[in-house]
Amino acid sequence: MPESPQQQVPGADAGGGTPRRSARNEADNGESQLSRYYVVLYQTGARQDPFGDLNQFVVHYLQKNLSAVVTTPAEDTEIDLWLDSPGGSASAAYKLALILRHRCRRLRVVVPDYAKSAATLLALGCEEIVMGHGAELGPLDAQIEHPDREGVTISALEVAKAFEFLGDFAKDYAIAGGAEVLEWTQLPRSDVLREFLRFTARFLQPAIAKLDPHLVYRARNQLDLAHQYAEILLASRRLPSGRRSVKQSIVDHLVRHYPVHEFLISRDEAAKLDLPVSAIEEYEWHEKATELHNYFRSRLFLDRAADSILEVWTEHEMQEQLSDDESDDATTHNGNANQDDGGSNETQERSGVPTVPAAQAADEVPPNAQESPPPAQ
Repeated sequence: MPESPQQQVPGADAGGGTPRRSARNEADNGESQLSRYYVVLYQTGARQDPFGDLNQFVVHYLQKNLSAVVTTPAEDTEIDLWLDSPGGSASAAYKLALILRHRCRRLRVVVPDYAKSAATLLALGCEEIVMGHGAELGPLDAQIEHPDREGVTISALEVAKAFEFLGDFAKDYAIAGGAEVLEWTQLPRSDVLREFLRFTARFLQPAIAKLDPHLVYRARNQLDLAHQYAEILLASRRLPSGRRSVKQSIVDHLVRHYPVHEFLISRDEAAKLDLPVSAIEEYEWHEKATELHNYFRSRLFLDRAADSILEVWTEHEMQEQLSDDESDDATTHNGNANQDDGGSNETQERSGVPTVPAAQAADEVPPNAQESPPPAQ
């Protein structure tokens, strides 16, 4: 597999190399058995990290690695996606879901902590959504460019809801206020309604003047796009016959129901939506997934410039990279982890310090893209 453009994980080869890839995870002993692969996508969300959110470069990199690693037919293949992501492009998430679906018979996503916005959309294309106790999904929102501030994004959901709020407020204010005026003055109903509508329009005019019609249109279009992608991905899942129908209410709920972009959709809330949710404690490799996630989050806490982790592994490689006998030292996170004491590569590796230089990412991302990476959601 080509070298990861990002962090070296605990237990990785000190020289930057990776173990030999095998055609299948394990010998099937003559039995029909699904070969299992692991896609790791732990993203920083940092603007300076070109792989920090779901974008075209992430899709290209993982697609190339899937071609190199996944050598078994789709009908004999199972993929576990370990996902921690703030979101990103809905189209990139949708495309990655299609690529993964094409490569396997069963797709499972494991969310130790965080898969928001477009990352939630990606999770909807999976037969199983494994979530940690405090893990969160999010509304199917989209981020759009601020009309006046270059490099700043705003929530499409909140733009659309602002427009809806003003409309609802004007209607409720006119009805409630007009009724009171009618009762006090005993004027004809038509006169009261006409005058109160004029007053309401003048009252709201400063707020309405700040709304950009083009921005509102774009926001609604992006939400409609997420809605359509979600419907397709939910319908593409290979679920038991009793669960194949896609409830329109699920998609509507995810796009329209929640009040803000940051709303936390917990494991219990996701289960209420009839999503195929299971507890991470029941997942066979939950200790490996959470160990790597803890390593990633600790590195991010110690160094805000830490990189994302993108990997595609066979089951043998996953176990070897995250082997228990190396993890104790590799996942020790303390203030000394960032110190360069001039030690050997082995010392750096076992202290959990990433040793893959950032320059390797340049092979995957054009220079201009590194300067202005796509905004995270």
